[in-house]
Amino acid sequence: MPDRKQRISARWVKINVFFVALIVVMLLFVTLRELHIFSTSILYYENALLEYKTNEVTKEVHNRVDELNSIMDKSEENYHLELETIINDIDHFATQNTNILDDNATLDEKREVYIDTINNYDLFDKQHMFFAIDLQGLAWLSALDKSDEGTDIRHLQDALTGDFYIVDMINKIKSSDDGSAFHTYHYPKELGGEPKKKTSYIKYNDEVELFIGTGVYYEDYLVSVQQEFFNRLKNYYENSEKFIYLYGYDASPYVHKDPNLTKQQVLSVLDEDGEPLHYTFLEEFKKNHCYQFDYSYAGVNKTGVVHNIPEWEMYIGQSFEMNEIETLMNEYIRRHIPTFILSLFLLSVISVSFTFYIRQLMRKNFGEVQDEFEEQSNLVKKLSLTDSLTGLHNRKFFSYAYDEYVKTHPNYSFIMGDANGLKLTNDAFGHIEGDKLLVIISRLLEEVFEGDNIFRWGGDEFLIHSRLVDSDQIHRKIDLFNELSKTKSTLSVRVSVSFGYAIGNKDDDIYQLMKIAEDMMYEVKTNESSSQKRVIIDTILNTLYNSFDFEKGHSENVKNNALLIGKAMGFGVEDLERLRLGALLHDIGKITIPDNIITSTNKLSEGEYNEIKKHSEKGYRILQAFPQLSQYAQIVYHHHEKYDGTGYPLGLKAEQIPLLSRIIAVADAYDAMVEQRVYRQPFTQDQAIEELIRCKGTQFDPKIVDVFVKILQKKVV
Repeated sequence: MPDRKQRISARWVKINVFFVALIVVMLLFVTLRELHIFSTSILYYENALLEYKTNEVTKEVHNRVDELNSIMDKSEENYHLELETIINDIDHFATQNTNILDDNATLDEKREVYIDTINNYDLFDKQHMFFAIDLQGLAWLSALDKSDEGTDIRHLQDALTGDFYIVDMINKIKSSDDGSAFHTYHYPKELGGEPKKKTSYIKYNDEVELFIGTGVYYEDYLVSVQQEFFNRLKNYYENSEKFIYLYGYDASPYVHKDPNLTKQQVLSVLDEDGEPLHYTFLEEFKKNHCYQFDYSYAGVNKTGVVHNIPEWEMYIGQSFEMNEIETLMNEYIRRHIPTFILSLFLLSVISVSFTFYIRQLMRKNFGEVQDEFEEQSNLVKKLSLTDSLTGLHNRKFFSYAYDEYVKTHPNYSFIMGDANGLKLTNDAFGHIEGDKLLVIISRLLEEVFEGDNIFRWGGDEFLIHSRLVDSDQIHRKIDLFNELSKTKSTLSVRVSVSFGYAIGNKDDDIYQLMKIAEDMMYEVKTNESSSQKRVIIDTILNTLYNSFDFEKGHSENVKNNALLIGKAMGFGVEDLERLRLGALLHDIGKITIPDNIITSTNKLSEGEYNEIKKHSEKGYRILQAFPQLSQYAQIVYHHHEKYDGTGYPLGLKAEQIPLLSRIIAVADAYDAMVEQRVYRQPFTQDQAIEELIRCKGTQFDPKIVDVFVKILQKKVV
């Protein structure tokens, strides 16, 4: 019979076997659990990535359509303003001529002089056709059919709508406060021609009791709008792998990265049923303006989004290759497999150690071992679920965090935030400064939304899974963030974030809620575009002024002198504003030039001078990065061109150089001459004028110099 020692030994063997078996089962369980989490995260990441890419393409297409509508509205506004100016001018001249008549002149005599003045103007202005009608519908001057003159034309109808457009004009005149109005109708451009959409501006003259008008046809300015839009698309995607395509209803390719693309090639792209995708789009556009689709071309699977532009009989779209998703997924798996293996390795090491010291561990508190085990496991998990830059949760952690969060907060909200100014910081000052901006925003979000789950969602986007379910509470939090952010900044920009949110519960589609929050965020970003433009301009200028003390006074002087020239040349308000900002921003590229070159008191070497010459191009690139400032990029780019073609960066000459750039060139050179510089004494005004005159036709536009010299001489007098 075994003695006590043998029995104890046998028990210890059994205990050891039990714990070894327990460890094996535990390792198997943990391994399967980690595999499940890993595979689930891969599936979630793939779906999220596909949705993100699709949303990215959809947003890009919608942005371009919004830009098109903006161009159309602006062009229509300009043409309306031109019509109003023409009619006001001709009415003014005609009224002056009627006032010359004797006080006893009859109404018919006044009308005859009034109409003769319009006819004389009509001979000069071949682009517009004028008409004059009294409030009883009698035509005194017909725009096209002269047989209508002297007859009641209230019976005339719009060929497409059936409206009596003369009657409508009379009613608008009678109801207008100032006796003027715009009216859109369909009217042929020539006798017997097809009616075309036309907008006319009409104005009533009390003295002759007639209203006169002229108009512009929609198709006359459609071509210029289309060309501007086509050029913008080509410029946006000239050096990008992602490109926008624009096709006509007849399959004509108007914009595509391949300039040699043909209709036949467009029609050769087939859908799943073997029919040309082009015709599928046209059928879908009968139901929806926007259509998402999948297709295969040249053996490559793709996903795309197209948007209908019915007014042009065209559609615009963008696609991405599914192998982009596959590449990112492979990279994701490749990056996370080491973490998975490391986790298993650490667990194995702990298990072996546990087995080796089984006798000793039996005498200790098993809870301590379990705590240590959990701590190690959590550490490994945390490393794989945290954004390395900001310390916030990353997207991989979202699925796990969401399930845990809704257990205690079944009602919740998603708050999306997009960092403003990150692209400016990265482009102008480098990604280190951009990273600093993201870290500052992350700390502010943690402070304001304490207790909520905060995720680094994308390059410049953040997601807050919040317990707040009241709009007022959310707005107060956003206001608090905005207030705190006023005191925060990097070397380059003030911290600013655009927010959007959506409120829901655990039964809602989380991706739909995210989309609602994201759409609101971009709407806020769009509504704030004018203030953001002011912030961007202030940021860029402050960076320049903080880098070089003399630049603030120089920029102000150039702006003031450029505006004097512009006003003397009869510029309108819009052109003066473009000239003002172009002048203020003309040297913005210098923020990328080393300080020792800009402030050097010695003669620059050839290499240093070539570096200085790059500032106009670098300023162009900075401004091009922001749609709000891109209209000033060309002005800045060419302000060092010379009238005779010997300037830089492109060597343009005479009228090839944008007018505003030529004005800034004169104002810039003048201020450089009369202001104190570390390397020379300032010119007197007379010396500067003499130098401007000497360089007429070589460095400067002669007409602009003449205008500026008169201004300077008048100021002296």
